[in-house]
Amino acid sequence: MLPPLLNRIVRSMLSFDHVNWIGLGLAIVNPSRVLPTGQSVLELGLACHNPDDPAHEVDPREELAEMAQDAIAWGRTYCLREKEFGLRTLIEFFCASDNDWFGTPSWGRIVDRFLTAVDDRENAHWRMHRDEPWFDDWFTNRPADIADTTELRRLLHAGPDLLSEEAAEWCVDGAIGYVCRDDHANDCWRCGIPLATESPNE
Repeated sequence: MLPPLLNRIVRSMLSFDHVNWIGLGLAIVNPSRVLPTGQSVLELGLACHNPDDPAHEVDPREELAEMAQDAIAWGRTYCLREKEFGLRTLIEFFCASDNDWFGTPSWGRIVDRFLTAVDDRENAHWRMHRDEPWFDDWFTNRPADIADTTELRRLLHAGPDLLSEEAAEWCVDGAIGYVCRDDHANDCWRCGIPLATESPNE
């Protein structure tokens, strides 16, 4: 559930008057930035650091320092692109970019389809999950603070980083990030909708 918070940071620093591209990049990799869990970026890195685990053996302070250098390089690149394409063009590009995260054009459809699914065990979204041993318990034990679907909808539209940790984990476990975005005009492998066949008379 980190992308919504990153979106808020980016959008708060975009302006048609001026953008500090380097400052924007550094704000994202700021070791002191507080995450929805209450930990800072650095604290989370240190908590996961394990010299004996190849996946987590690198000191997070070194990684964050490298990311800061990447952010500076990224910022310099966009400073040059601003001169070439103009500030308004770059900001419109960022605002229109759709990566299925909160704040992008497709987020509303994702929320609508997820909420339809959580109230219907037979929904196509659960085609890959309904036979899993954990599914029944998950489906019937929605956290109390989002038991009301209207409230869950309000929170997701306002930003999923506003959910409690338990509610956010419940949504992630329910594969909200994998909700089908197909318009279902034809077949859909994810939802089990077959390819439309032509009428014998055609």
